Amino acid sequence: VALSGGVDSAASAYILKQQGFEVFGITMKNFENFDVEPAKYVANKLNINHYVVDLVNKFENEIINYFVNEYVEGKTPNPCLLCNKKIKYGYLLNEAKNLGADYFSTGHYAKIKYDDENNIYKLFKSNAKRKDQTYFLYHLSQKQLSSVIFPLESYENKLQVRELVKNIVPQTFEKKDSLNICFTQNMSHSLFIKKRLNLINDKGNFIDKNGKFIAKHKGIYNYTIGQKRGLGIKGEKPMFVVKINPKTNEITLGDDIDTYKEKINIVDVSFTDESKFKLNSFECEVKLCQWGYFIPCTVYNNENRTASIKFHKAERAPAFGQSAVFYDGDEIIGGGTII
Repeated sequence: VALSGGVDSAASAYILKQQGFEVFGITMKNFENFDVEPAKYVANKLNINHYVVDLVNKFENEIINYFVNEYVEGKTPNPCLLCNKKIKYGYLLNEAKNLGADYFSTGHYAKIKYDDENNIYKLFKSNAKRKDQTYFLYHLSQKQLSSVIFPLESYENKLQVRELVKNIVPQTFEKKDSLNICFTQNMSHSLFIKKRLNLINDKGNFIDKNGKFIAKHKGIYNYTIGQKRGLGIKGEKPMFVVKINPKTNEITLGDDIDTYKEKINIVDVSFTDESKFKLNSFECEVKLCQWGYFIPCTVYNNENRTASIKFHKAERAPAFGQSAVFYDGDEIIGGGTII
């Protein structure tokens, strides 16, 4: 079990022990001052072996650097999703296998089912609709799905999970959900980037659609497509970020309608069922960010694991760098990164 020291992973380990599995905990150390003590506490309380895997260099090179570079290039990255893809279900899963694990488990709210008719594993939304985390897991392959277990799949809310471990790991029971990016450690992402790159003068120009100067901005990494609040501009009508140009350090502002797109392109496409690549196109729903809603669309497969997405009606503010994730009802089909 991937132990973070939080409620969900603790509950997952406890459930699997109760089901008769031989369980050990494995924790990834992602940066130098990463606190592994909460995970050690959980392992001790559950009386299971515990291993800490040093992934500091890999996390630095593949997650933190990516996060900073994407923002500096005017994109809106999702480091947690990439961490799942490369670190947790990549390096950590492999390390668990090296330590003798037959299965790898996390505290994610999601479901895996085996389709006997087609001989493939499928990924579905969990019962806890408000906690569903399948948006972060669309990249899981058949090989990964065959060896992953989600013990929390049938729970309908976090309160039920907390009650389960209330008397088992009392110090963990009341821990709040982690909502921030772990490596910024309660620092705003913009301050983290500013300090990391030692940026002194990163201001640029807000311009209108005709290129006319409006005001100065605080650095393009502070903004995302569709943003209205926090621009620091007073005018007769609201203004929205419609374009970010890292080459000129300019941000174009316009009307809300200017943020709407009828079509977007994505790269690094993956499907839980690889046969989907053989389809020229298919209908589904797509989420454009983790808190987004489900948007009807048509997906057109292109070459080299790229695709185009045509919305049934124009949609507001798809942000470069975010993931577009495909759903067929409760089933997660796959997804890719918006470019």
